[in-house]
Amino acid sequence: MKELSSYPFSSWIRFKPLKFIWKHLRNKLVLNLYIQKKQNLLDDFLIKCQSLKDENIILVTAFEQPWVLEWLLYMSDKYVTDATILVFDNSKDLNARKEIQKVCERSNTLYLPLPKNPTTHVNRSHALAMQWIYDNVVKNIKPYSFTFIDHDMIPIKKLSISKILGSQDFYGLLKDKSRTDPGSWSIWAGYTLFRYSATKNIKMNFMYDFSRDLDTGGGNYESLYKFYDRKILNFSSKDRVSLEIPKVGIFDNLQLLDGRWHHIGSVSYNNNFLSRKDYCLALSEAIHKGFEWDDLLMPNK
Repeated sequence: MKELSSYPFSSWIRFKPLKFIWKHLRNKLVLNLYIQKKQNLLDDFLIKCQSLKDENIILVTAFEQPWVLEWLLYMSDKYVTDATILVFDNSKDLNARKEIQKVCERSNTLYLPLPKNPTTHVNRSHALAMQWIYDNVVKNIKPYSFTFIDHDMIPIKKLSISKILGSQDFYGLLKDKSRTDPGSWSIWAGYTLFRYSATKNIKMNFMYDFSRDLDTGGGNYESLYKFYDRKILNFSSKDRVSLEIPKVGIFDNLQLLDGRWHHIGSVSYNNNFLSRKDYCLALSEAIHKGFEWDDLLMPNK
């Protein structure tokens, strides 16, 4: 949380710091209670993960949309060269959980449903899921690196997690547009890589920190990010591109990270995906027919 001494008098007379103190304490309590929740399948899941010690793992938080996860797993098998994907289900709908489990079984992907997550707050739900996964799974596996991606992050070219991370302790899409605390920054929670040796001895906190205007994962600014000079670090690129899919048409303003991940967007916690499903199906069909991303990519105007 932002230091109390940094608030101007005008904020104090509006009780703004007190509101953030209350929210910080509430979130800390909610986080601590949630990570202690038991999952009866966890022990068996960890036994299956024993071979992943000192390896690269990718952690996907699934939510309600089995089809987009199936596409992610298909494309990951095609393009991810040096990491094992693990799926954690944060869905509230039981039917969605059943379908997502079937998707994972068909692709031989390890699957674990997360404990019931009652919150309806989008950022808090995501943060609780990430924290539970880190404390209960990552710290037990002890991988070389762990990567969190949203389930609508689709790899579209060959990629190596080790090469993306390089020599850094963490990597991802920089979020540094804080209005309330300009010096603070974080990595976008939907695409963030960590070297486990850099996090194992500190208290990671994947909760948001709205006092600093930082989204999910912003709590790691205090424990991790602020000790690094962001000016000398590498971060993910983010581009907007257009595709022309045969017999379907042109799709503009598509988000591409690092030139290798297509972020569909607006899939995780609302139904906007339904309006994009035709496009996703068309793109998926084209790739199944043998087209590569670059075959469909339109030149910059």
